[in-house]
Amino acid sequence: MPVNTKRMAGAGVRTKSGIVVGKFVSADLDGDTGKLAAVRVAPRGVVSGLLAKELVIGWQSIVSMTETEIIVTDAWATSTASRFATSFGVAAHSVRTHLTES
Repeated sequence: MPVNTKRMAGAGVRTKSGIVVGKFVSADLDGDTGKLAAVRVAPRGVVSGLLAKELVIGWQSIVSMTETEIIVTDAWATSTASRFATSFGVAAHSVRTHLTES
């Protein structure tokens, strides 16, 4: 089913298990194929101030997408938490715990 990205502005983005990631900002398309390459998301929560202004989530991590919500894999959140933790010398477990409790 086609999805109009113009209507998606501000759509919620969460993991399959319900962890809120942020809000949809825009989409990147592959210039050669026209297929979705990634979505850009404004992160939310306390950790968002430490992250980039936009998260880029590759198409392979998207489980489903409608005009009101995007669901991404739990593995995406886990790998992002681990990269964040490594960058700041924080235990990855504590970052994942914070994400699931927010």
